[in-house]
Amino acid sequence: MKKISLIFSLLSIMLWSMNSIAATASISGPTSVCPNQNAVEYLTQTDVPSYITISKVVFTCGGAGVFDENKSNVYTIYQTTDNATGHSISCPRSSTVHVNWGNTFGVQSWVQVKYYWDVAFINYSAVGTLDNINIGQSTDFPTGLAGPLSLCGNNMSNFIVSCPNALPANAVGWDWSFTNASLTPGTGGQSNTLSLYPTNSNPIVVSARFHFICNNAHYYSKGYSITIGRTFGIPASASVEVIQDACASTYNFTAPPFSILQTSSSSTGPWGSASSFNIIYPRTRTIYVRTLNECGASAPISYIMRATNNCGGARAMTMNSNNNITNNIEMLLYPNPSNGQMQLNYTLEKTQQGELQIMDMLGKKVSSYKLIEGENTLPINETELKD
Repeated sequence: MKKISLIFSLLSIMLWSMNSIAATASISGPTSVCPNQNAVEYLTQTDVPSYITISKVVFTCGGAGVFDENKSNVYTIYQTTDNATGHSISCPRSSTVHVNWGNTFGVQSWVQVKYYWDVAFINYSAVGTLDNINIGQSTDFPTGLAGPLSLCGNNMSNFIVSCPNALPANAVGWDWSFTNASLTPGTGGQSNTLSLYPTNSNPIVVSARFHFICNNAHYYSKGYSITIGRTFGIPASASVEVIQDACASTYNFTAPPFSILQTSSSSTGPWGSASSFNIIYPRTRTIYVRTLNECGASAPISYIMRATNNCGGARAMTMNSNNNITNNIEMLLYPNPSNGQMQLNYTLEKTQQGELQIMDMLGKKVSSYKLIEGENTLPINETELKD
């Protein structure tokens, strides 16, 4: 028992000793390099007590890099032994490695070093990391271009294409390309805007990317392109998608390619850009829709939008009044949607009478009720309504 206790005590002392070791590891080197840049030097070092023998140092390289020492992305230096004395020789507490970076532009990468050492057969490690090495100087690239959707086939005049993105700080300029178009005389491609004009009646493709120079070599970011169609007449009518859900219908309108959508509550405008409308049963709404391109606008088409679902069985209600009844009638029908039993709360002014007619979706009268003056509640059983 004493022997076992002694072993546990020694083990506890060892663990306490390991936990009390103040070890730090670090790595330093360039945090921004060019594509295909070779033998980039990184220095690593650790700070551990002198009585600690480092067993190995493991370097790891992420992204597009490999180590010169073994052409791999992992490189390990092991502890060596003095053949004359048989004594262990500690790995150096500082070491230098060289990284060959690959040719992928804009790749985020990293280098890591991990030191290992042994004390009484217990392995510990300290880690140093150099993160966010930016291969190729920049990951930025244009994300949008603004220009006309289309040009009429007989339009050979100037038009503008621009990029809303700012030029990265380490970029030297813009790189533009285009087909079936030419630069307007006197303009260049070093700004974020081009002035072009068509050279034929085919669609025009315009692309933009950022230009970088690193170690006297030229590199370019990913590009962004738009296609400007050529139209030869007013566009076709918009397509419509109707989505019905319970007591509502959603009308979504879509313009044909290279044209824009316009909607209005009148055939003469004013025209807006709304393309989606939600109608709640039993309301209806008339919307005029047209499409527009550089050649002109299509004739407006009217859509009578309605929610065709009858809300779980509730019938449409209309009020027929005689000459003695004014339009000032307050009515409330609930629940809506119906659960089979409904109540109609209504108020008629004194000396007034009326009739409530219930119609089906085809406008056919299925039932009627006499209304009397004053504040009243009228129960309606849906199952008693005639179909």
